[in-house]
Amino acid sequence: MPTPFRSAVSAPGFVLAADPLTATEPAAGVLATDTISEATSAAGVTIDGLLLKDGVVMSDQFVVAEITVGNATGGATGAALTLQLRRLDGSTAIGSARQVMIRALQAQYQPIPPAESSVTFGTATTGSIIGSGAAWALIETSATGAFACTATNIDDETSWFRAISADSVSAVGKGCIVLACVADFATWSA
Repeated sequence: MPTPFRSAVSAPGFVLAADPLTATEPAAGVLATDTISEATSAAGVTIDGLLLKDGVVMSDQFVVAEITVGNATGGATGAALTLQLRRLDGSTAIGSARQVMIRALQAQYQPIPPAESSVTFGTATTGSIIGSGAAWALIETSATGAFACTATNIDDETSWFRAISADSVSAVGKGCIVLACVADFATWSA
């Protein structure tokens, strides 16, 4: 491992190292600068494995999801649905709007089949719905990864809800890969 250096030459906002520091000196391994710019156009800047590109933290490209859906009983047809996308640590909300697919399935761990549930998705109260049909919706979250709408069903049935990566999105910069989703179910009963 290279020996850290102490500043001998500096320019406004940047420190250029010239002589070695010892490991016990407090400034060992510290680089002080006001701006880091990419050397290759459109490549972004990587710092300790984290890619920053065009003002977007690329860690928002790989997400985990958690869906919560209430039950609809006594003849009700609408159930509140919320979705939260987080970064891979599972606790940090993403920092930009993302588009994912929400599916309603017949079983908790069922592979993604053609639509088989009667669930439809109502007007979003957080985020937006880009497109939807029976048992699916392409949604866009808020800038913090939140989404909410009403899931509607006129049939007495139980459906499991899951967020998955969308095969196509309305804006390339809003796509992401859903690596895991904590699914939830809702039961509609008269």
